Amino acid sequence: MRVARGVAPLCMLADRPGMSRTARKTFLKENGYGTLNEATVSRLVLMAKYDTAIRAWRDTLTEHKRDSWNSPTSICNRCPKLRKVIAEANKNKPPRNRRKRDLMLAVQSQLDKLFDLIAAVEDIDNRRALIEQATSSLTKMLPDDQPPTPSRKKRGKAKAAAEPVNDDFSKTAEQVVDEERATETRIAIPALGMVMRIPTVKSD
Repeated sequence: MRVARGVAPLCMLADRPGMSRTARKTFLKENGYGTLNEATVSRLVLMAKYDTAIRAWRDTLTEHKRDSWNSPTSICNRCPKLRKVIAEANKNKPPRNRRKRDLMLAVQSQLDKLFDLIAAVEDIDNRRALIEQATSSLTKMLPDDQPPTPSRKKRGKAKAAAEPVNDDFSKTAEQVVDEERATETRIAIPALGMVMRIPTVKSD
């Protein structure tokens, strides 16, 4: 509470109109509070505002609890008055837009739970009915004119099937050798112990 009484006036001065955005940080640092993070400073300012309620609450605690619950976080989480004030403030805050990744993780978590529940059904007919029901419900979420997006593996197979086949790569090694032999003339030279290959020139 002594720290809260020292921090609160500095924040009040820094938050006056016309002060720079870094005024609070500068004032706190100049007065020995530079190691406090923003969340702790916010709690200390709130504690200073409700100093009387906090002292009344702490008077009801045992000495052991007063010593254990002496941090700003503990006081804000356990003092009934501060808990009520924080809950009211959070209620009036606009909801935060969930990031796309967070939303996908939440959906995946729920899907995993659904799969586990279906897998736990022992009767195979009931399990099949649940799977069909889930599939039908999920399919209805897609637009009528848009088919389900194929998986990456299926897209790869479809692309490979649509591409023209390159004859040069589809031929076997034996076929390539036979074609090369058909387009060349071989002349044996016994004295040198070798065979000379002369390509056959095709006329247009």
